Amino acid sequence: MANTTWLLYYLTHRRFSLSFRSFFFIPTSLALFTSLFILFYISTTSTLFFSHQKPSIPHLNQPLLSGSSSIPQNKIPVPFNNNTKNPSVHVSKISRSKENSSDGKESQRSLWPQLSSSDGIYVNNEVFHDKDIFLEDYRQMNRSFKIYAYPHRRDDPFANALFPVDSEPGGNYASESYFKKVLMKSDFITKDPAKADLFFLPFSIARLRHDPRVGVGGIQDFIRDYILNVSQKYPYWNRTGGADHFYVACHSIGRSAMEKSEEVKFNAIQVVCSSSYFLSGYIAHKDASLPQIWPRQGDPPNLASSKRKKLAFFAGSINSPVRERLLDSWRNDSEIFAHFGRLTTPYSDELLGSKFCLHVKGFEVNTARIADSLYYGCVPVIIANHYDLPFADILNWKSFSVVVATLDIPLLKKILKGLSSDQYLKFQKKVLEVRRHFQWHLPPVDYDAFYMVMYELWLRRTSSDRVVRNKKLWGPVKSLTSLQPYANPRSNYPVPNEKNNGYIYAKLFGGFEKIKSSICDLVIISRLLNATLVIPEIQESLQSKGISYKFKSFSYLYDEEQFIASLKNDVIIVKSLPENLKAARRRNEVRTYKPKRYASPDFYVKEILPVLKKSKVIGLVLHDGGCLQSILPPSMSEFQRLRCRVAFHALKFRQEIQVLGQLMIQRLRASGQPFLAFHPGLVRNTLAYHGCAELFQDVHTELIQYRRAQMIKQGILNDELSIKSHVRRDNGSCPLMPEEVGLLLQAMGYSNSTMIYVAGSETFGGQRVLIPLRAMFSNTVDCTRVCTKRELSDLVGPETPLPLNPFQPPPTKSEEQLKEEWNKAGPRPRPLPPPPDRPIYQHEKEGWYGWISESDTEPDPSPVDLRMQAHRLLWDALDYIVSVEADAFFPGFHNDGSGWPDFSSLVMGQRLYERASSRTYRPDRRVIAELFNITRENMYYHRNHHWKISIREHLNKSLSEDGLIRQSLLSKPTTFLSHPLPECSCIIPSAEVPKQAKGNDGRFLYGGEDECPRWMQRSQEDTHPESAVAEDSSNDNSELEYENDGVEQQESDDKESKSSLTQLLMDQDDEWDPND
Repeated sequence: MANTTWLLYYLTHRRFSLSFRSFFFIPTSLALFTSLFILFYISTTSTLFFSHQKPSIPHLNQPLLSGSSSIPQNKIPVPFNNNTKNPSVHVSKISRSKENSSDGKESQRSLWPQLSSSDGIYVNNEVFHDKDIFLEDYRQMNRSFKIYAYPHRRDDPFANALFPVDSEPGGNYASESYFKKVLMKSDFITKDPAKADLFFLPFSIARLRHDPRVGVGGIQDFIRDYILNVSQKYPYWNRTGGADHFYVACHSIGRSAMEKSEEVKFNAIQVVCSSSYFLSGYIAHKDASLPQIWPRQGDPPNLASSKRKKLAFFAGSINSPVRERLLDSWRNDSEIFAHFGRLTTPYSDELLGSKFCLHVKGFEVNTARIADSLYYGCVPVIIANHYDLPFADILNWKSFSVVVATLDIPLLKKILKGLSSDQYLKFQKKVLEVRRHFQWHLPPVDYDAFYMVMYELWLRRTSSDRVVRNKKLWGPVKSLTSLQPYANPRSNYPVPNEKNNGYIYAKLFGGFEKIKSSICDLVIISRLLNATLVIPEIQESLQSKGISYKFKSFSYLYDEEQFIASLKNDVIIVKSLPENLKAARRRNEVRTYKPKRYASPDFYVKEILPVLKKSKVIGLVLHDGGCLQSILPPSMSEFQRLRCRVAFHALKFRQEIQVLGQLMIQRLRASGQPFLAFHPGLVRNTLAYHGCAELFQDVHTELIQYRRAQMIKQGILNDELSIKSHVRRDNGSCPLMPEEVGLLLQAMGYSNSTMIYVAGSETFGGQRVLIPLRAMFSNTVDCTRVCTKRELSDLVGPETPLPLNPFQPPPTKSEEQLKEEWNKAGPRPRPLPPPPDRPIYQHEKEGWYGWISESDTEPDPSPVDLRMQAHRLLWDALDYIVSVEADAFFPGFHNDGSGWPDFSSLVMGQRLYERASSRTYRPDRRVIAELFNITRENMYYHRNHHWKISIREHLNKSLSEDGLIRQSLLSKPTTFLSHPLPECSCIIPSAEVPKQAKGNDGRFLYGGEDECPRWMQRSQEDTHPESAVAEDSSNDNSELEYENDGVEQQESDDKESKSSLTQLLMDQDDEWDPND
């Protein structure tokens, strides 16, 4: 409408004469156009104009899906009972979402399935996503799950908020008090923090808000001070940043109570009733939804459906636009009883007399109406968008409830009457099955609300498969054990002659990945042209960049002597040019080239070699991370093997880096457990190149788009500036976000205690984007957590001091200048005095992004920035050492198609070369995006058993031949070092016939390796059996350690004091009425 108003103003004031301006035609036409546009929008985004067919609900007692776990993207077929005559039903989920949401956002609408005549298998129509998995995990939870509650004295001034209530809880928000009271007397509590899986923060939001010393306005300060005291008195909070802590709150103020304690909000597990994943304070896969339950004892009478005469029922106050819409649509309807205000009849009678009971969003998405409906046998209808429903990880809500989007309230009767009586009875049967999970008991009863909440906590902190799948998570890939590293020359390979064609010197630009790849290509070019290579100059680590005087550019990162000596039989390498050639270079008499990364050997032989022979020296300037095409003809296989010798043998980091890197590996394995390395790949240049700006928010999006505009202007990128990031994400062009990687690792079975090392000196978005991953895996660390500040400082060496604070505040403006600016600023809606001179705060300007708030041009790097870029080379080197040696490696981004070498691909290539059987995941991001889209089609993350099977199947395949073939197809054409097979490997003969796969160009995608020399085969025969036995025994021992977790019982306290009237009033919330 704003655009239309502006257009109307423009047309009537700028384009036409005064006489025509008063004519009614233009505003009338625009008004009509606007009305038609609104009507078109409603018709395309609502189901108001769709006809709802009357489907048959599938048989509810079908077994779970077995066999293949692949799920079609366009429909999920459902089989019927054998004696039914109805055709199969196809739930057109994903296609429906795409149809209704052209911008990629999921649709919230709940439509009944459309009829189809094709056959198929239904994924799940039972109450549980997977009952067998749930029961297995439930038993394991009761055996080993332990929680440590921070202890407090009985005479603590706030004992009333830190200890469980003495009386039986009651009221609309009783779930918080029930959980706390039952937990503290349960066997889950341990007095030994070392045995604890989780730590409980025992403060009660419900009681603090009634405490006159605190009140609603003081809760945030209380929580902040409480966390500060806990972190100072105990080591457990600081150990994980609160990621293994949780608190419980049912009132909506509990979520906002953490505003002054961001570590609680972003790291700790929030078990809250107000579980809306639309709000930023709630993270669905980290936090858990607590059911809001009005306490009732026993089972209600008269549950027979024959006595339910009303179609649907709702009673409550008008406190949200959603309820206003419900009232406007069904105020005087004879079948849908929508009452606002207090009832004249008993609330329970209305629930017992209605087939469907409406849960409608009020102030928050949650109310007690869902539990009320289930208790009285009424099928709940959920009208609350973005509600992360309680126990959604466990229960299949679509089997016993109806979810209707708020936009479809006018269609409510049509949707509900689309069910036949038989179909309704099946829904109600599921309601009666599931309602026991929504009841509180003292003491607790198996599978009641308490145990279900405990299971939600168990899922967030423990992997149910950590015992049985330990070997599969960390053991070698058996199908690749026969591949061995072998980069030695295999034909007539002459030693280089000092009387050659001349010298080649080079300048290398870019980060760690480009430097490593460029050096390898330089050695190949020197061998190809029979030239002497001068140690290349790394521009990121020159003395002018502020590095320590102890190092030259190359020696800042690599060992020069090792580099020269290791390649003496391949290329002659010197540290500098002869004096006469140095003088020629100073006079700019040396020809310099800027070859492309895909330059062919013919380019060097035909164009550069004649110049080299004539002038005896040439210079190369490399920006793109290479200067020679990745795939070479089969006749040049020896040059490919030389690439491997350079990358994996000659390019050794200087001694100080190697020592610290090995020390980091020892510390990561100090506990005796393996660790996984993860490289996010969130680099600004990469995100800009692929158009992934919309994965971020605010200033980060602007920064990515600014860099993308630069790339387009420089000709690096031939694409539009503004594109849809979700489309790029779906086709696999964007990185996996850290929270997605966390979910994948959980699906694979990695436990919350798994040590995860985050590699990469640049993670765009900072530590904030890693918060969800740290919440899922508390032992997530990086080099700053593994190394001390002194160790990192010693690594960079003594450096010339630089001004630590380059920020200079702008000069203060005089009063006259302010008034003059005010007068020039144009008319205001109303006269105001000149504003005061607003101070410029330092945090607004400092850092690498402060410029974007006041300038359209990115400033040149400061001396501090240049020095930090050099330091990043060292941090990347440490991360590279750790990633190559890690027990498992998971890339967030690789095979990006840009042609630039990336960190993850280089790590994966070296791991493939040194230990092909090591666990290196090679995920297809496009497939992963499709699998995540399947889960997002539900109300949020319903990661059921079949989804996990699909994830495991894909990732396990990526470890073996399938992953290598894909890597060879996508990554090797741009970066040979990412997949140095078959040229740099050999195979040990075995009884199995080796598999082979060739591409359309005839080159081997998998297989084709030469047979290993006899000395290598004998060596493997001697060492392999012992290592296998040792590995099996170590895995068995680790499993026994998991299984022998102690079970500590706490003596229950049977001495309950009598409840006082004051306590009762504090526990009973003032909003106790079921009608709100």
